[in-house]
Amino acid sequence: MQLIRYSINFVLLLALYYLGGRLGLLLDVYYGGVTPLWPPSGLALAMIWFSGWRWSPVIIAGELLAAMSLHQSILNGVIGGIGQLSEVACAMLMIRYFGITPYLSSVGDSLRFIGLAALLAPLFGAGLGVAGQLSSGLITPSQAGATWITWWLGDSIGIMILTPLIRFWWIEPPSGYRLVLRWLTQTSWVAMFFTAAFVIIPDKAWTLFFLLLPYVVYTSITLGKQGASLSLTALAALVLGEGAQGVSSDFMISVKMAFVGTCTLLAYVVTANFETNRTIRSMLATERNRLRTTLMSISDGVIKVDERAHVMFMNPMAEQLTGWSERAAMEKPFVVICPLKTLKEPRHPANPVEFFLAQTQRDAQIESYAFESAEDGSRTLEIRIRRVVGGGGRGDRLCNGAVIVLRDISDEVRLRRQLEHQALHDPLTDLPNRRALDNYLHRLLSENDTHLVSGLLYIDLDQFKLINDTCGHEVGDLLLKKLSSLLRKSTPERGMLARISGDEFALVIEGVTEAQTLAVAEQVRQTISHYQLAYEDLVFSVGASIGVTFITDQDNSRHAVLSRADIACYQAKESGRDRVRVYHAGDTVMMRYHGELEWLSQLKNAIQLGHFELYQQGIFCVDENGDAVDMPGCEVLIRLRRQDEMVSPGSFIPVAERFGFMPIIDRWVTETLFRRMSSSVGLEFIYNVNLSGATFNDHGFFKEVEGWAEKYRIDRSRVCFEVTESVALADIAQTREIIRSMAQKGYRFALDDFGSGSASYGYLSELPVNYVKLDGGFVRRVLEDPSAEIVIESLVKIARLRSMHCIAECVESRDIACRMVKLGIPVLQGFFYDRPQPMGPIAKGKGS
Repeated sequence: MQLIRYSINFVLLLALYYLGGRLGLLLDVYYGGVTPLWPPSGLALAMIWFSGWRWSPVIIAGELLAAMSLHQSILNGVIGGIGQLSEVACAMLMIRYFGITPYLSSVGDSLRFIGLAALLAPLFGAGLGVAGQLSSGLITPSQAGATWITWWLGDSIGIMILTPLIRFWWIEPPSGYRLVLRWLTQTSWVAMFFTAAFVIIPDKAWTLFFLLLPYVVYTSITLGKQGASLSLTALAALVLGEGAQGVSSDFMISVKMAFVGTCTLLAYVVTANFETNRTIRSMLATERNRLRTTLMSISDGVIKVDERAHVMFMNPMAEQLTGWSERAAMEKPFVVICPLKTLKEPRHPANPVEFFLAQTQRDAQIESYAFESAEDGSRTLEIRIRRVVGGGGRGDRLCNGAVIVLRDISDEVRLRRQLEHQALHDPLTDLPNRRALDNYLHRLLSENDTHLVSGLLYIDLDQFKLINDTCGHEVGDLLLKKLSSLLRKSTPERGMLARISGDEFALVIEGVTEAQTLAVAEQVRQTISHYQLAYEDLVFSVGASIGVTFITDQDNSRHAVLSRADIACYQAKESGRDRVRVYHAGDTVMMRYHGELEWLSQLKNAIQLGHFELYQQGIFCVDENGDAVDMPGCEVLIRLRRQDEMVSPGSFIPVAERFGFMPIIDRWVTETLFRRMSSSVGLEFIYNVNLSGATFNDHGFFKEVEGWAEKYRIDRSRVCFEVTESVALADIAQTREIIRSMAQKGYRFALDDFGSGSASYGYLSELPVNYVKLDGGFVRRVLEDPSAEIVIESLVKIARLRSMHCIAECVESRDIACRMVKLGIPVLQGFFYDRPQPMGPIAKGKGS
């Protein structure tokens, strides 16, 4: 079937080739032996370019038929076929090399097609044809030059006219007949004009050929490549057909062929240029519509203003946010349709757009403002402004206005304030909590005026636990709410009342004398003692033991201030409850009530006399059976040698923390460890050093750490500082900054007791720690409490999402170890593997 189809097409193409040859020979007669157009050359290139070399036999057969019709030998026909094929091959080589597309859709393609395929390639084919003519004796050597030029020009005009015509009307014909009708309409006027010219002035009609050039250009612009190819065919027929009236001179032949070639070049260049412009305009319109559709559908308001800050465009969301329609807002100042105010009280009118446009150095700005709406009231808008810049010549940048993106962040701001409030307030009484109190004291100590004294009252409700135990938490909670409401009334304007634990409150009073502080303390005590809560048939009342301390410019630690007030409160309780006591540093009675203060002296002596010793407990990598495979590191511990016994840290650490002595102990542990590590250069064993909250928040500590690291030349990557979750989350911004700063130097960090606080899930992603040590309470209960396993799984997943390694501590049995490995934690610590022991020679683990 394919052979039959090929044969039919072969015959049709051969017939066209032969007819084209006859047409060329006809023009040869009219032009005195010169052929100004050889159609087979255009047909030959079209066949090979558009359909492939399988049609090359048509060219050989066609040239044989042409030779036979001229009563020439078969050899001449074969030579003519070889010459035509060589010409096509040369043209195809240049078409492929220069990437000329058959659509002639660009000016470059049009120029390359005419210059290379239509003009340069026929030079080679014409040369071979002339050589064949000479060898056959059909021409003399003196005629070779003129024959070669004639052959070349005839093939060139044939390629210029016929090849595009075949492409645009045979290979890819236009759909419908509208284009043909339009072309016929335009061409009919030209045909009538020239017909009249040949009738009226037959001898001078050829002088009007130049008027065909505008016709070709016009049809090329209005009808595209299809119209141009038809018009060029008609032009060639009209111009070259004029020769039928008589033999033309060589000069006229040259003029006509040059005119046809020039029109062809101009037609396809103009067509390509206009099609490129139409394509660009279409793409721009498409992109403009797509952009407008996008702007119309996004959830942010978008407003475009000119350089005067007058509105030029608004999308629907901007209309909704401002309450203005785009039509009503056009050409109005931005400040009119969107009046903004600053967020800080008192709120002042703001005009950020005009201010931004006046600042030529900035290209973008993001700020939040208050927006008053008649329908929705006050809202918070995030305003993003970006400058629209246009070319000003010579590298200048001219401001063409700005694009403003409006986003309603009222709900986000409201939620953020709500979360901040919840983080800093007690949910039961809505009083500030311990974290808020710490922040308040930190600010107060930072800004403390040397001429003013502030007071701190530590309030502990007497017998409150008894009410909770006998009547339930419902009554206790109600009593706390009532007392909180009463105590608020006793809080001065410059002060803070906070609930710091179940039945403990703190009241800070700024800028008062000691006498005024004591008067307030007594008023608070009486308020609490005189209050009675009636609940059902019962009446409840409590007392208050209040410890008072004074804050002066000598204080720099909020923990120390709270500890003093706590000590005074403890003395008030021991003295009979329901009374006020003031902390005095030299009061021996107060010190006697706190036997743990003796520890403070012992701790100081231990530092001076070397009674502290370093202990260690290994951290192990284990397999699925719970067997230890490697010990990559250990946790550094401390013991106090007192007489002949070793005292565990549980006995003295609370006292050290209470009296602000932990930074001294932590410094001793860190420097002693670094000194020991200096003898183990090149090893990878990791040491985990616990840091107290006071030490971690002491910026001077980390400077000293760096000094010791330089002094002892230790590998910083072998040191991992452990900080508890509660300490890390006390000031998360400061924690993050400290960790990042030290991590850049090579130190590692671990978050200890992870999971013991409710804020772990929300804040873990903000802490750039290397390790997460799960709280031992979950690990101990993992075998009998399914909820503990669920919590561990979830915490492990969260930690892994942050590329953190998990360590489980307090592993006390093989069953717990296997379960932890199954849950995805193969790094364990606990008595099952190693009990705390004196730190011996520096170990040689592989590291982790």
